[in-house]
Amino acid sequence: MRRSWRALVTIAVPAFAVLIVVASGVILAAGRGPLGGILGVAFLAAVLGGLIVVPGTVVLTRLARGVPDVRIDTQGIVWGSDRSRDLAIDWSDVEAVVIGRQKTQYMTDRLFVIRPRAGRTIPRPRTVYGRLMAIANRMTTRSRFAISTMTTDQPWDEIRATIEAHLGRRVEDG
Repeated sequence: MRRSWRALVTIAVPAFAVLIVVASGVILAAGRGPLGGILGVAFLAAVLGGLIVVPGTVVLTRLARGVPDVRIDTQGIVWGSDRSRDLAIDWSDVEAVVIGRQKTQYMTDRLFVIRPRAGRTIPRPRTVYGRLMAIANRMTTRSRFAISTMTTDQPWDEIRATIEAHLGRRVEDG
């Protein structure tokens, strides 16, 4: 992960946790009755905590432990460090790699979307992070396997050349 993204996550996660605590205190002190205050705090904790603080804490923990986001090696691609537990695919199970783009209101991300061979059984990840990555990838790319290059510490062309060298053929434009 790029240094600038690491800094952003390191600052944002604790800041949102403090925001949850402060906002919860303000909501409860506002005196809207016990039910209104509890519902407000529950909504705040679910939105900020569930969508930002909890996933951010997982990312921070993985960064502190030195776990890579994605590792490309001679055997295949691993989203993490443990091939037997994390989301992983071997080169022999890859049908194609397609370049995709994911546009939002604020930025465009280039992706490598990996299409597995039909009929191959690829083990499901056993870690929570691996399962979440598979779900998020499937929701955005219709494949469990995708490499986002928005936060990578390697240049786009180098990642593409590495994938093509291991795959033995060109990466397809999508």
